[in-house]
Amino acid sequence: MIKKGLLICGVSFVFLLGGAAGALANSKFKEIKAFLNPAIKVELNGELLEPMKALVYEGTTYLPVRNIASMAALSSKIEYDSKNNKLTLGSERYIDISTPESEGFYQLIINGNWGPSILTREHLMYSNYYMGIEFYFEKTAAASLDTYVTSALKASRIKATHTADIQMAKQNAKEITYETPDSVGKLVIVKYGADYVTLNFFVDKTRFKTSDFKEFDKIKASFNIQ
Repeated sequence: MIKKGLLICGVSFVFLLGGAAGALANSKFKEIKAFLNPAIKVELNGELLEPMKALVYEGTTYLPVRNIASMAALSSKIEYDSKNNKLTLGSERYIDISTPESEGFYQLIINGNWGPSILTREHLMYSNYYMGIEFYFEKTAAASLDTYVTSALKASRIKATHTADIQMAKQNAKEITYETPDSVGKLVIVKYGADYVTLNFFVDKTRFKTSDFKEFDKIKASFNIQ
């Protein structure tokens, strides 16, 4: 099987909301009285979103378009818990990779507003604004985990800044923190039998914050082999 290179990329989304104050002044818009509800909680695909300014008008709650415009592709699950003032959109997203020849069935949970860009049985990629997660495996006769990692890093030409031995789903793994000209990221390579499973998390360098790695920590914690 041909070795894959590590795919490092980023995806950005832009929403343009038209309209100007002058246009409003010359229109037939009617002034209304509404109430601000700053306490409402919105959960998207298992992830609690940042607080948003919700307006309540005649018993109906309205959320800002700029916060929810990219949620149009949600599943049909929409629930509102009035007791806890919480709106739930969608549910946890389980993603998995496997083939009849793979040693196992590999699974992750990615919560929040992630959209797919690559979807095959053995290679997945999802993007979330300025972050991305790539998930794939390959079967190879590499002599060891160290041998495979050295070869993969050489093929990808990324600059590794830190490497650590860890355990993932009770299996030996390597975690590599890296940089490219455009991104900062972490990848974990897990050995399971003859399979080498890669989780690659990358962030646009111009928007990167150290706290972004907390998202990867959550994804790593969900990794399991069945």
